[in-house]
Amino acid sequence: MRAPYVLYREETKSGLIWYVKFWDPAKSCYSSCRSLGVPVEGKRERRKEAEEKAAQLFRVEPTIDATAPLVQYVTRFWADGSDYLREKAEVKKTPLSSAYLRNNRDIIRMYLEPWTGFSGVTLGNFSRPVIRSLMLYLSGLGLSGRRINAIMQVIRVPLADAAENELIPASPFRKADKAYHKKRDRGILTPAEVQALIDAPADDIYARISVLLGCLCGMRRGEVRGLQWDDIADGLITVQHNQVDGDGMKSPKIKGGMVQENTRHVPLPADLSRLLDRVRPIKKSKYVIESKFRHADPVSSAYFKFALQRELEGIGITAGKVATETEEAVPSEQKSRNLVFHSLRHTFISHARFRWGWTDLEIQKAAGHSDIETTGIYTHDEVIDFASMRTKQEAGMAKSG
Repeated sequence: MRAPYVLYREETKSGLIWYVKFWDPAKSCYSSCRSLGVPVEGKRERRKEAEEKAAQLFRVEPTIDATAPLVQYVTRFWADGSDYLREKAEVKKTPLSSAYLRNNRDIIRMYLEPWTGFSGVTLGNFSRPVIRSLMLYLSGLGLSGRRINAIMQVIRVPLADAAENELIPASPFRKADKAYHKKRDRGILTPAEVQALIDAPADDIYARISVLLGCLCGMRRGEVRGLQWDDIADGLITVQHNQVDGDGMKSPKIKGGMVQENTRHVPLPADLSRLLDRVRPIKKSKYVIESKFRHADPVSSAYFKFALQRELEGIGITAGKVATETEEAVPSEQKSRNLVFHSLRHTFISHARFRWGWTDLEIQKAAGHSDIETTGIYTHDEVIDFASMRTKQEAGMAKSG
């Protein structure tokens, strides 16, 4: 008689991990592979712990097979405590944010569960024609290509995982096209606009500091929210906190959702340092940008949208106004240029490369990127000084002459 399951070791990015395969009588083989989240380490390789977890799985969870209704499978896949989410958090150390998971569950509720086209569709018979029908249905709802692709991704990831774990031969998404959407480049600030921000009177000094932390130090919104006074010393900012709605304080992330393991330092410019010196004596909490309502807490994520709008308005980049009975509409330059808080990080990297003369390695380390290819995505050539290039060119030609 076959054992109900067998243990085996699998090499992952985090090292050797114990996995389990369950016996499938219908297929006459071991399938339904699952991570147990137990590292293979120590003298006895923690095998007993892995066996206990495998036995628990066998007792309380039925083996999922290809006959499972697709929507039910996708729902279980994104549910708290699923094997996939546990593996991401416990084994790969790349836990998914609660906001991302909440969005995926909302998509299931709003778009997947109501669609009648999923009637009779199982994990095993889900096919490309069903994908096409679903995309046409979503398009008929007036959704953008970007939104359609986000919805399909909620199914795409579970299907890829099912194929990897041999629940299905292959994912039908493997050769399926995505919906078209025109990608807009993130806008950036010019050198003159950055200097205008530095020079303009600060009506809200905390808004000014938050914006300059973005465009002069490349800090993300969550990193600015989590920045503490103890993180600033000796002309450097140590970026080690990331305040995330729903998850609280976490470590900063790098490409692929991995947690930043190495300490990240960013130089503190003198202009920003002077602003910080003005507010340091009146600080009420450990946070540099503190909540106006609860001084012991970091500022809310909503604060940054309005802080950026106000600061850009102050240097002549309009936020726009809707027409009223007494006033005409004012177009939004901020919207037309696609300027949001994350644009400040693009500004920082572009200026560091083309204006400040930093090396690629210096930019990569200050930005907290895992590879230089990611840094390239954030680089925009609008800040190249072509007059300076011409001067250098002519100087070089004069030397060679």
